[in-house]
Amino acid sequence: MIDPAIAFDLGGKLAMLGWLGLIASLFVERARPGAQMATRIVIPALLAVAYGLLIWIGFAEADGGGFGSIEQVRALFASDSALAAGWLHYLAFDLFVGSWIVA
Repeated sequence: MIDPAIAFDLGGKLAMLGWLGLIASLFVERARPGAQMATRIVIPALLAVAYGLLIWIGFAEADGGGFGSIEQVRALFASDSALAAGWLHYLAFDLFVGSWIVA
């Protein structure tokens, strides 16, 4: 299984690598195509796969958790796996949107 703490840590580092690639693409024209591919597709896809696995584990761990009400969301995010999944979802979406703004 995926350790939520490791996924949280690695996800943050991966997202930061993506942001550094975006910054580099602003100053080095040759870096732009590779940075765009990495930040629009590769890194968000990796984060999304980890998100999917973690949210699946989180549903199994959370007693009464779900998305039907605020109480269910609270119960879902009591699971470390679901909480890490939410963070990875945020990182993936933020980087994806940032890459489109830079382009």
